[in-house]
Amino acid sequence: MKPIYFLEYEEQFKDPKRPFNFNIWTEARSLPHNHNFFEVFIVLEGQVKHYINDKKEVLNKGDFRFIRPNDVHYQYAMKGNGKTKTANIAFKREVLSDIVPLSNTANSLTEGESTPVSTLDGVEFDFVENLIAQVIHYENDSSLSLILLTLFNRMELRPQNEAKAPEKFIQFKRELEKQTNFTTTISELCKTSGYSQSMLTKLFKKYYGKTLVEYFLDNKMKYACNMLTSTNFTTLSIANDVGFYSLSSFNRIFKKKLGVSPSLYRKQNKRTTLVT
Repeated sequence: MKPIYFLEYEEQFKDPKRPFNFNIWTEARSLPHNHNFFEVFIVLEGQVKHYINDKKEVLNKGDFRFIRPNDVHYQYAMKGNGKTKTANIAFKREVLSDIVPLSNTANSLTEGESTPVSTLDGVEFDFVENLIAQVIHYENDSSLSLILLTLFNRMELRPQNEAKAPEKFIQFKRELEKQTNFTTTISELCKTSGYSQSMLTKLFKKYYGKTLVEYFLDNKMKYACNMLTSTNFTTLSIANDVGFYSLSSFNRIFKKKLGVSPSLYRKQNKRTTLVT
């Protein structure tokens, strides 16, 4: 597929100095194009047929698609399926390093095949839709950042060569993802794997683009994020659950990963129905 035209953020963004550009579209129709910025669009209503790099896909309400610079794509509404409504967030390259740390490495998003279409569950969709309503009225960058963080945490990013990974290694990876192991040290967990810690670090870099420690820490932070937004447990209790017995250390690492403190993250993302 050859692009008919090329879009530049310098001309397309309402304010080229801002890292984001936001639009709501009620007509899903475009011509083949690419651009020098990243893009995410979310289907809020109806059904959209989308082509990306010569691949056809159908997106329904709650589906979202990540577009990289130079991906050639276009879309249009499915005939006879009523009106469509999509939210589009365009953003500059530097935003990735701030948004994706807990999801995956920036390289996994920018290299190789495009990522698959992802779908928000009901709670996530409601949360994103509420944030979109805020953006429509105030167009603030913090709400756009939270939308992207929610989307990237949902995306099922898997390295293309993961299928070639040894089954013993995959089993160990699954153990790292269990909350019951978050209070166990890396060295203790490695003893159960059949690999040395240095070998595991090499395998994680090969198949996931991050070290063993980084992968383990990211899973702890994902769990902490979920607990902060879905429960009334104290930050100290949540920190202990993921193996941090110093609240200051947990707060420091959480802010480094998420860009905000645990208390602010909870305030910005807290769900209506909580577990106590």
